[in-house]
Amino acid sequence: MAAIDGLRCLSGEAGECQLCYLRCPLRDGAMVLDGGRPTIVASACDGCGVCVAACRTVNDLGAIQLVLEPVTI
Repeated sequence: MAAIDGLRCLSGEAGECQLCYLRCPLRDGAMVLDGGRPTIVASACDGCGVCVAACRTVNDLGAIQLVLEPVTI
């Protein structure tokens, strides 16, 4: 699943950047806008990484990372 670092995200209070949201193949499911800010819905995110790549094209700090979930064997 993906996770957004709110301190690094360029969306700001005015919602200037929404590229991760616009590129998400599961937009309005796994990635939604909350007050203009992209927000990940953990239960719907499949961890494809499209948002991570999109973020890094406009933000050198990379505000989104993939977080591995524990697997039970």
